[in-house]
Amino acid sequence: MRQILQLTWIHIVTNYTQKRIFFALILQWMYMYSVLNPILEFTGEFDLKANLFLYPFLHTDPIYIVVITLSFLLILSNIPMNNEMQSYLLQRTSMSKWITSQIIFIIISIIIYLINIILSYVVLTLPYIMFQINAWGKLIGSLNYYPDISNQYGIVINIPSTLIVNYTPLQLFLMTVVMMGLIFLFAGLMLMLFNLLKPGLGLVLYSVFIFLYLAIRHFDKFYGFYISVFSWISLSNISTSNLDGFPTLSFAMSVLTFGIILMLSAIYYIGYNDKLRSRFILWSN
Repeated sequence: MRQILQLTWIHIVTNYTQKRIFFALILQWMYMYSVLNPILEFTGEFDLKANLFLYPFLHTDPIYIVVITLSFLLILSNIPMNNEMQSYLLQRTSMSKWITSQIIFIIISIIIYLINIILSYVVLTLPYIMFQINAWGKLIGSLNYYPDISNQYGIVINIPSTLIVNYTPLQLFLMTVVMMGLIFLFAGLMLMLFNLLKPGLGLVLYSVFIFLYLAIRHFDKFYGFYISVFSWISLSNISTSNLDGFPTLSFAMSVLTFGIILMLSAIYYIGYNDKLRSRFILWSN
């Protein structure tokens, strides 16, 4: 276990000192600011307060989802690390420890990224934020009941009544964070597995998932949300009724869980199979 943690720490230090990581985090902060700025302008003008439970509604903006998924891609774009240092580390430890450390690195990166997202929201709304235990607040109510406000102030998010009716504020916030975590884990393992099979293949597939999400949003076909993993980041794309045509929450979580288990199994199978390891992890020989 000690060697695994040491390997993970090396991965963290090696990656989080690279410029692309800072660019990814700054990109997310900048777009968060652009989304929140008109909302805070309205909030300040009418002396309202924002709270943490507004955050899930930011996911109703398709561009915001594209930005946070692209930023996450920048963070894990080189997973699994494939260089001379990794070859040396692998020779000093074992294949199973190396693979496990890479997976732990993905999980830690997800946690750091989620903290960064929530922190950026809190910092940017700090002058107006009010911490409430489990209440939507007047700001969310105003944006929901008076949609013309969004047009007047250039607000790009929506406040769907279905989310307010079917979730409590705390439930919506926690489920949004959980779905982000599961989807980013799915995406990170997908990058690792397919980059193992062919360098760059994971990046191509990840880009296809982003393009698929944008295409489905553009053509607005309900059935498309069943195959668009990134669309599930927003619970507004998850069914709250048998009649709305969206995938159910249980369907989305089942697909993500099955996909995560399948990709973990495939990654470890490649690592333990001598023939596959020599073919796909060339520098491990």
